[in-house]
Amino acid sequence: MSETWPLGAVPADELRVIRFKPAFHRCDPDPAKDYGIGTVTMLWVLRVGDLAVVWEVFTGWDLPTDAFKAAVPGCIHPLHQNGAPGPREASGGAVQWHTPGPQYEGHEGSQEPCSITGGTCYVSSGFLLASELLDLLRIEGDDAVWKRLRELLDEVKVLPEPGSPEAKLADAAAELEASINDRNDRWEPVRQAITGDWVDDMRQIVERRLGVEAGSMAVIGDPAYSAVLDADHQLEVARDAIAAARARVEAG
Repeated sequence: MSETWPLGAVPADELRVIRFKPAFHRCDPDPAKDYGIGTVTMLWVLRVGDLAVVWEVFTGWDLPTDAFKAAVPGCIHPLHQNGAPGPREASGGAVQWHTPGPQYEGHEGSQEPCSITGGTCYVSSGFLLASELLDLLRIEGDDAVWKRLRELLDEVKVLPEPGSPEAKLADAAAELEASINDRNDRWEPVRQAITGDWVDDMRQIVERRLGVEAGSMAVIGDPAYSAVLDADHQLEVARDAIAAARARVEAG
């Protein structure tokens, strides 16, 4: 009785590809040209729109002996005289994130179109997930790997591309937020003071700011009182009134 192997359903927005890069033997006496040897590399590519995540798996599959020797005739490496070294275990490699915009401040994009996404690309990579993904593949199979890769892709954050309208808007929003926060920090004592009896509270603010006796409060007058009644819209007016009062007090 044959075992059935149902294919997992692929989400409509996903493009899943597995590619294989061939093994190689590129030893050279010149250190600048010596690339050593490498096994077949399996690439898991998951693309959603203009985002992609790629995971490398080093299979441990070296070139066949004849092809290995023919690649570099007369290779002097002591471990390469009879073909590739003994069998090697598979190992997980890097995970790469490909995005159309920077993933962090200062992230520089590629100069050439990306072979994965086809456009301008910002790539980041890490090795911390290599063992986790390889264990998933060994224990649960490919569906578990695709699911985890989708989670990793959904978690990536993309900043607007520098110079784009989105980036300019984000910069303007950040500048505005910083300005508002600065204003709130400077005027928080005023907001806290205008609770309860606003006349007495305002007198205390002026005393702290001007270092004058409470009797000097009279120089402020009604404009500053009415200004602080609506703190959200009139704080600038109140500040101008206090500055004018300070000038009059300092003038004697």
